[in-house]
Amino acid sequence: MIIGFSKPDSTADLKASYEVALTLAKHGKAFRDGEIVKECAIKMALSFGDKKIAKKFENVSLSHQTVARRVAELSENVTVQLKDVVQQCKYFSLALDESTDISDVSQLLVFIRTIDKNFTVFEELLKISPLRGTTKGIDIYNSLASVVDAYGGFEKCACVVTDGARAMTGRKRGLVGILKDHGVNCPTLHCIIHQEALCAKVLQMSDVMLSVTNIVNIIKGGNRAQRHRKFIQFLKDVGAEYEDVPLFSKIRWLSAGKTLKHFFSLRKEILNFLQNEIEGTTETYQIQLSDDKFIGSLAFLTDISNHFNILNMKLQGKKQNISQLVGHIEGFRKKLVLFKASLQRNDATHFPACSEVLGERKSIDFSAFSNKIGDIIDEFNDRFADFDLLKAQMELFNNPMEIVIESQPSYVQQELCELQSDPFLLSRKNERYDAFWRLLSNEQFPRLNDFALKICSMFGSTYICESTFSIMKRLKSDTRNRMADETLDACLRLSTTEFKAEIDTICKSKNAESQAEIKK
Repeated sequence: MIIGFSKPDSTADLKASYEVALTLAKHGKAFRDGEIVKECAIKMALSFGDKKIAKKFENVSLSHQTVARRVAELSENVTVQLKDVVQQCKYFSLALDESTDISDVSQLLVFIRTIDKNFTVFEELLKISPLRGTTKGIDIYNSLASVVDAYGGFEKCACVVTDGARAMTGRKRGLVGILKDHGVNCPTLHCIIHQEALCAKVLQMSDVMLSVTNIVNIIKGGNRAQRHRKFIQFLKDVGAEYEDVPLFSKIRWLSAGKTLKHFFSLRKEILNFLQNEIEGTTETYQIQLSDDKFIGSLAFLTDISNHFNILNMKLQGKKQNISQLVGHIEGFRKKLVLFKASLQRNDATHFPACSEVLGERKSIDFSAFSNKIGDIIDEFNDRFADFDLLKAQMELFNNPMEIVIESQPSYVQQELCELQSDPFLLSRKNERYDAFWRLLSNEQFPRLNDFALKICSMFGSTYICESTFSIMKRLKSDTRNRMADETLDACLRLSTTEFKAEIDTICKSKNAESQAEIKK
């Protein structure tokens, strides 16, 4: 009999332990919850009168130390799969963003978007790297280079997308400039969603938004719980369209539009509430809510903010390539031209709130707001100049069957001649571009195929980073603020990955190791 080694877990016990650890990590739960899961499983089994299965549950190792080890091993398994995908891919792009966690540590998120020869796309976390010193461009570059080198370097990189911080976008000392200095010559783009949000800020109507914010704060901000409850009850009593109005937050993309939409719809009820339920200090706001000019500005700001929110929602979401995102932006730019022409005629067809106000107050003239639309158009032209440089490539990618061949680069012109003359491809030219490009034979159209793969591999925004930071804040919270860097990386990887952790493979390896130790 061998002395000194505990009995190894059975394959079923071991697999159950890994499955629970994976579930806890994916849902951002504390590792100590493993013991609670085990206790609940035992009690459920006993409730069903199955003492045998209850005994099996007792043998599953789910201490917080065990769960931590399991999570690290599962993360390593996913990392191995990712390295294989990166090695096999044709191109990849990178999305970078930086944010500060609950412990005031700057965390750099690096995501990769890969594409293989079959146009299969993966979007995965490469690494979350803490920047414990300064967060200058060189610090970000050193951290990024270390991460990318572990996966084979920048050779296949088709695009790098960053947030708008100066340390990222600076052409000399920022990451963009340093990448160029080190021979990384792929396009470097500023996140489309950040650009869109900055364009929205060109609306210099701060007086209107300030008044709206102040009124909402008077009703529900600070320690005004009683007044807020009275307001909610008042809205119910009068049968208002909404039951409340949300507070405005500058850091939330959709906040202004939501606040304005509710406020405009409740403007009459709010005026009534200020007049009858709140004493003093609101006379200025009561005057504004009765003034044609203020109501006209409020209506316009509500409508244009809602248009921006619709665009922002289209830009959000994973697995959108750069062509799709640019398409949303181009569509909105055309709408802006339409909006400007309509408002110049005082035509509020595309502005529901303005149309409602015109029905009530015929004297209001919205034509002056066409200049505001013109300012937004100019801002879009300035901010999306980098993406405009890719316009020719987008046109070829989106419509290869009807593009003017002579206007395209010479290296693809002969293949385009064959492509536009192919009977089968002509019959499929109305397919979505991503489906259409999959139809092309790499042997017959190698250059066009390579071009399409590169475009499909490109990130257009850092949305995936933004959504992952939300997960990070749930993981590394007030009660878990001492979480180790490696643990945070493992939990985020398992929370965001598309890969399926190979638990059976891990279990076989662990059992083999245990058997080898016993035989020694």
